[in-house]
Amino acid sequence: MRGFFTSTLAAAALSCASATCSGFKDRTASLGSSNSTGYDYIVVGGGPSGIIAATRLAQSLSNKTVLLLSRGPGPTVNTGASLTVGWNDSLTPIDVPGLSTAVALYERGNETLFSSYLCPDAPNVYAACVLGGGATVNYMVFPHPPNHDFDDKWPTGWKWDDVSEAADRVWSLNPGTSLPSEDGKRYDQGMYTTVSKFLDAQGWSAVDSSEDRNNKTKVYSYPNWDIGNAERVGPLRTYLPLAEQLDNFSYRVNSTVRRVLRDGSHSTGVEVENEAGAIETVSLNKGGKVILAAGPWNTPKILFNSGIGPLEQIQTVANGTTGVALPPQKDWIESPVGQAIKDHPIFTFYVQTPDNWTSYNVSTTVDGSDVDDINLYEQEGSGVLSQGYHRMIFWTSNVASDNITRYYQGSVSPQGQGLFLIKGYLTHGATSSGTMGISANGDVDYVQKPYLRDAGDQEGATLFVEEMLEGMSSYNGWELTEGYTNVSYILSTYTQGDHYVGTANVGTDPSTSVVSADEVKVWGMDNLHIVDSSIHADLPTGNTQAITMVVAEKAVEKIIEAVKKAF
Repeated sequence: MRGFFTSTLAAAALSCASATCSGFKDRTASLGSSNSTGYDYIVVGGGPSGIIAATRLAQSLSNKTVLLLSRGPGPTVNTGASLTVGWNDSLTPIDVPGLSTAVALYERGNETLFSSYLCPDAPNVYAACVLGGGATVNYMVFPHPPNHDFDDKWPTGWKWDDVSEAADRVWSLNPGTSLPSEDGKRYDQGMYTTVSKFLDAQGWSAVDSSEDRNNKTKVYSYPNWDIGNAERVGPLRTYLPLAEQLDNFSYRVNSTVRRVLRDGSHSTGVEVENEAGAIETVSLNKGGKVILAAGPWNTPKILFNSGIGPLEQIQTVANGTTGVALPPQKDWIESPVGQAIKDHPIFTFYVQTPDNWTSYNVSTTVDGSDVDDINLYEQEGSGVLSQGYHRMIFWTSNVASDNITRYYQGSVSPQGQGLFLIKGYLTHGATSSGTMGISANGDVDYVQKPYLRDAGDQEGATLFVEEMLEGMSSYNGWELTEGYTNVSYILSTYTQGDHYVGTANVGTDPSTSVVSADEVKVWGMDNLHIVDSSIHADLPTGNTQAITMVVAEKAVEKIIEAVKKAF
């Protein structure tokens, strides 16, 4: 039977594998006046950034109390989930890497498991409301960011040389792996063989995307997945067990923070809607801090509800139907919250080849009939179920007439007999941005989408799609499927990458940024900080999970350093 986690964190994780750890034990406790002394640090958001920040605060400031509030439920058996895979009562569908595309086949209450873990107040975008955040529901692709992701547009104090030690701390606990099967073998590699031959013929090179992370032009790689011990990991399983052993740490699930409570420029606590729908107050101790880590959609919402943001958005809250009480108008802080959102647009290619391989039939795992693969996974931590969805990742770049280098990631997966899918992302170097806001009923959404708004992005994307189509349409009997055969169609049918950044961006000027570069402190506030991907100054070259963890490590380091200097 598969264990909880057996990496270098085994002792920490296994000691918390029951309901005896402080975080799990306290998670159903009352949030309100029962805590008469309050907390020294309230971390809002149970995703990767919040878990990392809360863990490091509790470790570094052992005489201070730290509370982590997760809006959603726990997704694993050890964090309270009861829906398991059916053939193993210690594993939920979230745990098994090979089931990442099948989470929507399981039902939790009246919804699919996937839908139940999404925030209902972000109906047109993806925001995860579950402990572990986006790392709980994504496809686990985990490329380590190249230096230029920080060096190009991040402010002083946030260049690669500044964050490299924070990255090392992440990799020491949560490195990811391109070879997750514990028998050291790769499974279901027919598509990889086919596509790698094509890329080789086009002059591309095979690399290890973690070891050679700065090489992002005409290279391909096995995916680096956020997997350990053949299970989905992320900070939920690599950081949180460390915090759970500390007496000064606790966490609660199903606790929605509505707003930060303020006395002028000072945070005094947070207002929380608990699982029963009751509104409670969680207070800060004297000298305490609120750290927002609710994600690129919910962190801005909390700021709007707290009287921080564009005046138009704050006024929408004031005139809305949510019942949120804003601070006095004299205390509203005008800030460009939500005014610089970015995301990766995705371009789709379906290619039919004459080769004799197919995609893994995940439904046979869901119904338990694939006994051989299930047994191999359960007994040895090996096989196709230990792997993620994609079989290849690639990168390339081009330079448009504006002389800006734009990078592109391709995520490649088998879809059927000889059929594969490429999702091509326009990534780092994209110049288009948009805006987001809040509606009267409290929903968050785009005001202006950020995709392909600038001529340079349109030109670069066109060059990328043209190059891909030219190469694939003339190769070895390959056939582009109907609808995905011309540039204009592919560009016009782009989809959202769901890798949102920049809604509370970091900077040195309060007129163009939301938090300061030195302490990630919200401009105009003296003890309110943000550590999640909303502060990112630019789009990364790949999926956002790894870089989000690095930024959280660096951001909380800055907060801790400032606290220690004050004493």
